[in-house]
Amino acid sequence: MTVNRNKISIIKELNKNKIINLLASHGEMTKFDISNKLGISIPTVTTNINRLKSLNLVHELESTIYTGGRKPKVIHFNSNARISIGIRITLYNIDIVMLNLKKDIVYIESCKIKFTDFNEFMKWSSEKIDSILEEKNIPKKNLLGVGISIPGIINKNTNTIEYTNVGISNANLDFYNDMYEYNVYYENEANLSILNEKNYIDDKNKQNLLFLSINIGLGGGILINNEIYSGSSGRSGEFGHMKLMGKGKDYLDDYLSTSNIVKTYNLKSKTNQIETFKEFEQLVINKNKLALSLMDTAIERLALCIYNLIAIFDPSSILIGGEFSFLLRLYKEDIIKLIQEDIKLPYSSSIEVLFSKDIKSDLIGAALLPLNEFFKLDLQDI
Repeated sequence: MTVNRNKISIIKELNKNKIINLLASHGEMTKFDISNKLGISIPTVTTNINRLKSLNLVHELESTIYTGGRKPKVIHFNSNARISIGIRITLYNIDIVMLNLKKDIVYIESCKIKFTDFNEFMKWSSEKIDSILEEKNIPKKNLLGVGISIPGIINKNTNTIEYTNVGISNANLDFYNDMYEYNVYYENEANLSILNEKNYIDDKNKQNLLFLSINIGLGGGILINNEIYSGSSGRSGEFGHMKLMGKGKDYLDDYLSTSNIVKTYNLKSKTNQIETFKEFEQLVINKNKLALSLMDTAIERLALCIYNLIAIFDPSSILIGGEFSFLLRLYKEDIIKLIQEDIKLPYSSSIEVLFSKDIKSDLIGAALLPLNEFFKLDLQDI
């Protein structure tokens, strides 16, 4: 009989990962419960627990529940044994978050700094990460990796950042892979938002989901059968580049982005100039006529965008996120009315319009990239 040692090694790794995933979701369990839940023998469980103890991923403790006789031992998952970092690039800030293995936020910071040169950003972020790890007394070996949210187009075929809304462009990501002692992951901001948001959406609505990320630009993410669709080269979801008219520059981005709506307000206003989208939000809340007029146009364009996307993808739900989403939330009924009544799409009434709970959803999503890799059960080689 020929023994496939490679297959045996893979099965051992799968057993270890199954136990990690189980303990991560339950917190602590006895070896007996782990064995019953996974259908793995007690000796196999014990062998894997010893491996995990040597990596400081679990601790063996006495149970706090006493039913008489000898107290049973429980295996406690050490959620702080490893950490993951997410970084989010915006026009004026660099946001950083650190998650533990339970996906709890253990550190978050927003740094008021701007980069248009990706090399300078990567150098700064490396030094910043070293500083945070030193401050928190976390060994670098405990860092699973760093996920970076890119507000623009990443060509997956060439592994290049082609364009962003923050001035960074033509950055070859392969150049940076060997520069750091940890794994670095890059992904479009909208796809990262979906990665995070789908954890809070019920199963029915997240199977086929479209996400609209409305910040300084309009991007999107596409979830088909609970998997992110990136397109042939990673450029999918650039909804802001959809043209509304056949000629000239009349893009959806012109009406549905925080930067362009501020720019349009300043061009049309004769008495008042604003610098930030927060100021525009306040004008809408205060019922400024020009701001309300621009919002009416934005809502019409958004409804038209959703109409076209529904006709193409037939999603179960539309999720709207980004900085613009908190203002659009006030217009939810108007948006739904335009889709369901004025546009009269036959099957639109079955589609839910949802709103993101956090404008920094992509930041959490970036930190989830290394964590998901850590917890991944890779069955493809079995």
